[in-house]
Amino acid sequence: MNRFGSILRMNLVGWPAAVAWPWGILLAAWAVNLVIWAAMPASARDNAQTFGISSIYIVTMIAFISSITQLFPFAMGISATRRTFYAAVATYAAGQALLFGVAVYLLSVAERATNGWGVELDFFRLPMLETGNPLTQMLVYAVPLLLFAAIGTVWGAVVKRWGNNGTMGILLVSVLAIGGLVAWLTWQQQWGAFAEWFADQSASALFIGWPLLPVVLLLVGGYAILRRTVP
Repeated sequence: MNRFGSILRMNLVGWPAAVAWPWGILLAAWAVNLVIWAAMPASARDNAQTFGISSIYIVTMIAFISSITQLFPFAMGISATRRTFYAAVATYAAGQALLFGVAVYLLSVAERATNGWGVELDFFRLPMLETGNPLTQMLVYAVPLLLFAAIGTVWGAVVKRWGNNGTMGILLVSVLAIGGLVAWLTWQQQWGAFAEWFADQSASALFIGWPLLPVVLLLVGGYAILRRTVP
């Protein structure tokens, strides 16, 4: 338990990279969009969309890559087990995701109350993400963040074990997987069916249910890699 708490504190010490930078970039994207919407003619705002909120997910993934590669040797140096280290990182990721979900939900409420900050900007409150329930709305924001944290965790474990070759391997597998899916959908002429399936999914299914499956697989896979990784 002491080792678990120590590793949690290690993550908290690194909060500028894991929290301040993601939120700083997110708020910068919000400010830029706010200026753009303020300068935009009112007639053009109805069809305008922004997905600036996605910036925090990418930065969070990068932060967790760095967290694994930098903290893992220190954790082993204080005689923590790999299981304890990984459990602490996963707990930290889950807590961060939940706090993020609550914070963005509150910002979306403020956005609705102010008519998009006075300029009809839908930055935190995207129509495609709305569920109509406060709890599931928070999870709609939180679970994807947990997914990107899990991707970063596995990526960091791969880099720690295989170095740059691991990074290139991840990129190669990703290109082949995405390219293979696109090729299969094109060959089978299934793009229409895929679009119909996607449109039939609720926001809760798309952003809570389905993402939880790769989260579990990634966390299990990341631990399997770290078990055989030399600090």
